Amino acid sequence: MVSLSRLLESLLQSKSRGVALAFATGCTFFLAGVALSQTSPKATNHIDFVIQSPDQERAVRWNEGRLRNAKPLPIPVAKTTPGAPKPVPPSGPRSAGPGESGPAHNVGAADKMTGDPNSYPLRWAGKFFFSKPGEGDYICSAQFIAPRIVLTAAHCVRDDNTGQWYRDFEFDLQYERGKTTQKLTPKCFATWSGWVHGSSDDDDRFWHFDYAMLLTGEDSKTGNFGWQYNYDPAQYPKAYKVGYPADILDGEVIQVDGGPLTAPETRPGLVRLEHGNPNNTGGSSGGAWVGNYSTSLTQDSNRVISVTSHHVNDETTVSFGPEFDQNFKGLMDFVQRGCK
Repeated sequence: MVSLSRLLESLLQSKSRGVALAFATGCTFFLAGVALSQTSPKATNHIDFVIQSPDQERAVRWNEGRLRNAKPLPIPVAKTTPGAPKPVPPSGPRSAGPGESGPAHNVGAADKMTGDPNSYPLRWAGKFFFSKPGEGDYICSAQFIAPRIVLTAAHCVRDDNTGQWYRDFEFDLQYERGKTTQKLTPKCFATWSGWVHGSSDDDDRFWHFDYAMLLTGEDSKTGNFGWQYNYDPAQYPKAYKVGYPADILDGEVIQVDGGPLTAPETRPGLVRLEHGNPNNTGGSSGGAWVGNYSTSLTQDSNRVISVTSHHVNDETTVSFGPEFDQNFKGLMDFVQRGCK
């Protein structure tokens, strides 16, 4: 293994635009850095990322007891301020020009039953386990959107105030009652820096960046959801959120809740899903919002258009998620290249 000092020296002499840091933890290390945005003319927003060493990937261990004792991460709550000025939207989908989409891709056969992790499109989703340093182990929801890219919420990956990264990520594909098809740890993971907002809780714009992507070391055995960004929300009058809310069957079985999808003018950069289920909360963070949800495969079906991010005040029957714009594709391309 290359020495830490030589690694640091080579990184500092690199001509890449990213800034990388290397540090040792026992016998393992990881690289953290930033890559400038290719989509923002002001370049005020950039990609923050972590590259894990093979030793660090292998060091992640979730035994049965640890999995069982992990707590569902509570859904974040946004507080609205009556009479507050209308927030300025981020560089976003409603003014950013043409978008792009990718189709769902299936591997192998599947049954067609809602709540069954073998059915379309639930066979591409799973539980996401992680550890908050000093706090303990937690659970979110996540899913494949490409053969090796897992999508979840940024608040399941790092702290929004300090920017601290969480640890020991494991994605369990097709999780149900302790069983899973694949246990996957990431080679690297990334978010946009716009997610880290310090103490500016009155600023809605950071919620627009509440998504994260992780690169796995092997392909999904079942396939992946499609995706779309820069879409017109009117294209999807209804959407379905999937995930593992702890208040339903103890979070052991994947759930689906659908409802009307809108784009609130008072909260630009976000989409609003009125799913009507007050129990669909803790543990469901990061679960996909699926447009054209279908239990059969068609060209335009099962597109991920957002993820579960937060709710407002005590209105738990309504959830909000980021409205994906060109930054979604920028992050996806970056992670697909190995966070380079």
